[in-house]
Amino acid sequence: MKAAGKGKGAVMGKGASKEKEEVKEKGAGKKKGEGMPERILYPCYFDAGLARGDGRRVPRGMAVKGPTMEDLERAVKRCGIKHRKEPKSHPAHWFKKEGRIVAEWKNSKESLLRKVAGKLEVKQ
Repeated sequence: MKAAGKGKGAVMGKGASKEKEEVKEKGAGKKKGEGMPERILYPCYFDAGLARGDGRRVPRGMAVKGPTMEDLERAVKRCGIKHRKEPKSHPAHWFKKEGRIVAEWKNSKESLLRKVAGKLEVKQ
């Protein structure tokens, strides 16, 4: 038999609930209805050289070969979407250090991807 107050089934004391509440407040982040939702775009989403399983998210006909962050940012600007650049990598392509765009977009990510893909310039 286990001693009271030890092990997994131990009951938490009065001070533990206060600590839990404080943690909730600190990690709250954005609340519903606060600001515009953000969507993340990586260049690999628009790369015609990649298969869907390798990270491409748009139809091949809308994709371009080897899109760069500059190409992606230009396309997002043409769409008139508020955005910012971040020096982060896609988890599957962590070694490329391509960067990403964080766009403010209230509709579906799919609609954003198609809109931006339509504004990308085809490279010669």
